[in-house]
Amino acid sequence: MLFGKVSFVPFSNGILLHMLYVLYGSDDYSQEQYIKQLASRAGLPRIDYAPDNAPKTGDVLLAQDLFSGGQVIVLRDLAQRFLLEENIREFITSPNHIVFVEGELDRRTKFAKDLLANKEINAKEFAAPGLEDLPLWVAEYVTKRGGSIMDAAVRTLLKRLGYSDPLGGLALALKAPSLLRLEQELNKLLTYAHGEPITAEVVLLLVPDDRQTIALSVTDSISKKNRAELFGLLEGYYTDGDGSDETGKTLALVGLLAEQFRSQLLVKDSLEQRLTEAEVLAQTGWKSGRLFVIKRLAASFTMQQLRDVLSKLESLDVELKSTTTPPRVVLELILAQMV
Repeated sequence: MLFGKVSFVPFSNGILLHMLYVLYGSDDYSQEQYIKQLASRAGLPRIDYAPDNAPKTGDVLLAQDLFSGGQVIVLRDLAQRFLLEENIREFITSPNHIVFVEGELDRRTKFAKDLLANKEINAKEFAAPGLEDLPLWVAEYVTKRGGSIMDAAVRTLLKRLGYSDPLGGLALALKAPSLLRLEQELNKLLTYAHGEPITAEVVLLLVPDDRQTIALSVTDSISKKNRAELFGLLEGYYTDGDGSDETGKTLALVGLLAEQFRSQLLVKDSLEQRLTEAEVLAQTGWKSGRLFVIKRLAASFTMQQLRDVLSKLESLDVELKSTTTPPRVVLELILAQMV
């Protein structure tokens, strides 16, 4: 069995707090609220770790605060590294409340099945609302904090964060809403508005545009050979009124598209070398969902097509400086050749 028994700590109000938690799902906002409540109830300080600053197992088990003893230790995207280790039983004797925070769990895997079957582990799922529910979530969040937001501002905010899908297709599957990100942006907007209604103009001023979404959507339209969709996306991108000039917009999009096609080339080459998906994930550091999407897109192109478009995109910077043709037209001509 993967997991050892988990101990519980009684509190004066009758609540039993687990020593080991696994919070999973796409609702990062509710996960964060849960952790804050846990730390408050336990009366313990909190420390967070992620893969880029992951501690050793002993540090998690034995770490203690100078004054309170135990800590609430939050480990993001690290469950499979720690919970698969043979010394998992030591977690139950740790003075700490240990919280693993994960994204979506693939319930088909042995890891997920064992985790969810163990009734002594406090495993809780936090599912984010669908994109269609986000406008109401935004409006209620602002209202509860004494503010107001215009409908156009809600639409603009969701669009800039990549949660409003102009395609009705791939972007929906690629990007689950981050309510934590929404909270951060809304708090910033509420502070700036200072009691006045939040307008679309204020959103454009304060909220950065997540252009990765347009790059993914453009790549998807090319993979489907859908010329009308492609040029509709480009029209929306170039006319969204964010204040950037055409050259700047073109170069920004070229960089993101080059990254997308480079990823597809890497995946296609790796699979042709008969690397397993696990090996590709280990080499790239990607999550399985991203690999799934890139594989799906790459299936629409040959290796030579990917090399050709990458070469053209990478030389576009030089071409833009040596031609009088508008940057947008130059990019559209390159992309049109692929559909």
